[in-house]
Amino acid sequence: MKLENICIEANQSVFNEPLLTIDNWSIGGQSWGIVGRNDSGKALVFELLQQNLRFSGCVSGVPSAIATVSFGEQEALVARELKNDESDLLDEFDPGTLVIELLHETGAPSEQCLALAEQFALTDLLQQGFRTLSTGETRKLMLARALLSQPQVILLEDPFEGLDVQARHDISELLERLAVQGIQLLLMVDRPSDLPAWLPSIAVFAGGQLVASGQASEVQQSSHWLTLNLSEAPNEPPPVSETATTLAADEPVFELRRGRVSYGANVVFNGLDWAIQQGEHWRVIGPNGSGKSTLLKLICGDHPQCYSNDIRQFGIQRGNGESIWDIKRHIGMVSSELQLNYRVRVTVLTVVLSGYFDSIGVYRHVNQHHKTHALAWLKWFHAEHLAKKLFHQLSYGEQRLILVIRALVKSPLLLILDEPLQGLDEANAQLVLTAVNRIIESGSSQLLYVSHREEPGLHCDCRTLQLPINVAN
Repeated sequence: MKLENICIEANQSVFNEPLLTIDNWSIGGQSWGIVGRNDSGKALVFELLQQNLRFSGCVSGVPSAIATVSFGEQEALVARELKNDESDLLDEFDPGTLVIELLHETGAPSEQCLALAEQFALTDLLQQGFRTLSTGETRKLMLARALLSQPQVILLEDPFEGLDVQARHDISELLERLAVQGIQLLLMVDRPSDLPAWLPSIAVFAGGQLVASGQASEVQQSSHWLTLNLSEAPNEPPPVSETATTLAADEPVFELRRGRVSYGANVVFNGLDWAIQQGEHWRVIGPNGSGKSTLLKLICGDHPQCYSNDIRQFGIQRGNGESIWDIKRHIGMVSSELQLNYRVRVTVLTVVLSGYFDSIGVYRHVNQHHKTHALAWLKWFHAEHLAKKLFHQLSYGEQRLILVIRALVKSPLLLILDEPLQGLDEANAQLVLTAVNRIIESGSSQLLYVSHREEPGLHCDCRTLQLPINVAN
């Protein structure tokens, strides 16, 4: 493939990206890593290669068989599953399309689907519904579906996000084997450290331009590469909002006794005793499929089995007539599921303001204090220019940043961050960690942090809950 004198025409991308220009980029038949900050324009490269954009210039040698593994593709599949959700009709949780059916949808022979499921450690999940999968399991399923289409080129957006350490290692080895077998891979990542060492070539984008490309060893010595990890020292963040918490001194923030969640014969966890005492910060770890996201849904009241469990939180025994809003008003939340479900057509400022009301969209009066405080947070994150933009027109990373601000804006008693840095470049990731550190230091919030990454920039002293996998029934 070769791209020459490329200029993307304005006002046609769903992303809030600068115009993209590429003077000369010979991609050849080898695999590449593509990096750049969230506003670099790199997200338009995949749109260009999929012929989704109008442009001037010349693009030659693009194979017809291209597969894409991206957050956009995942969002489209989630939207389809939500449209087909029969929970209201069945009066029970609809797990969604079975994994084996999603593999068969590609048209690949059954034996090939089963072989690839085994290769991706999906065999035990074949009879599970799509909506019961963890973030990491979903990522592996998306990659398996892409491979079953027999592509010559695979476009991968942050392929290691949401994967546990072992899965990251396994997927990296698999991708390396695919590259050796002749499948061309283009890996787009937001954090330079996510590029695997076996990639021969790297392209760096900045300000809507291809600024460096070539052998990985040479590009990694360039000034453009070095600036990817630099960010300005931030000022003091906006003051924390006043929170009205009237918990008794011995009252836990959250307590689960003999917790159990299952989908038919599949037990996510069983016999789980755990409590968050006042003043404690926690990190939840465990392999993909161990139940981390499920546990967070129990805490937020978003899981149908929260009422069949013995849960006490914020001074309330669950199941005694409380409303979901009695729970959510104490919580600030960031997660991949929230991002996928935030589908209303509203501005960025509205998304941030919705954090005060724990809603998707805003349906209540917003006072001037709320607006001023929300804008102050956007400004601190260098995102005030996005305030009037439509949320769904932002890139995945920009959306994640706005949802982080939404969670922080009301200084909640319990700040739940589930892979909060997913899709963020290094500079924005460090900004988020700085904001979280300062809010925790203020004593206004307790942190519940879920991530497969070790983040040296997170200074909070966290206790650890390790969730195992393959629990007993």
